[in-house]
Amino acid sequence: DLHKEMWLECCSDSTMVALAAPRGHAKSTLLSVVYTSWKLLRNPEERILVASATMDLAEKLIGEVRSRFMGQLQLFPGVYVDVTDIFPHLEVRSAGGGMASKAHAGGPCHSFNISGRSAGMGREPSMFAGSVGSSLAGNHPTLAIIDDPSTEQNSKTYGERQKVIEFINQMVPLMYDPTSPICHIGTC
Repeated sequence: DLHKEMWLECCSDSTMVALAAPRGHAKSTLLSVVYTSWKLLRNPEERILVASATMDLAEKLIGEVRSRFMGQLQLFPGVYVDVTDIFPHLEVRSAGGGMASKAHAGGPCHSFNISGRSAGMGREPSMFAGSVGSSLAGNHPTLAIIDDPSTEQNSKTYGERQKVIEFINQMVPLMYDPTSPICHIGTC
C-alpha cells in the first residue's frame, strides 16, 4: 500500500526522505497534514516547517492542521468531543501566546503554537509556512516537509529552477539539529 510505505519512510531514522506519487494520491494530506498532526500530538516540542512552491499552498496546509486541532473527534456515531478535551496539549495558541479563536479556525494560517510546548523551545512556532523564494533565516525546525516545491510556473527557466534548488539547499543548515529530518514530497 502506497500510503503505508510513505508513512513508514517518514517514520524511519532517515534524515533525508524523498517521496513521489502521481497527482490525486493524497500525498499532501497524508504527510503535510496528518503526519505533522501526529508528530505534534506525540511531541509538542516539535517545530515543523511546511514549505511549498507558493506561500498560499503552505498556509492552506498549516491551516488544515490548525482546523483539525480546533475541531472535534467523533467517538461514536453522533458522539463528538473537542480534540482538546482529549489532547489538551494541542490547544492552539496565537503567535502572541493567547488562545486562538475558533471563529478563525478555518482557512490559511502562516503559523501557530500549541499550548503543550515548553517556554524554552525557542521562538519558532509549533508550525510555520515557507515557500520557494521566502527567507527562512532564523528558523530552526525539528522537521521540514517540503511539499511540491517545483511547479511548471516556477521552473520554466534555468534561473527559476535555480531558485527552487537554492531553497531546498538552504534547509540542511537551518535545521535545529543535523539529524532533524527533511521530507521532500514530489509529484511524478
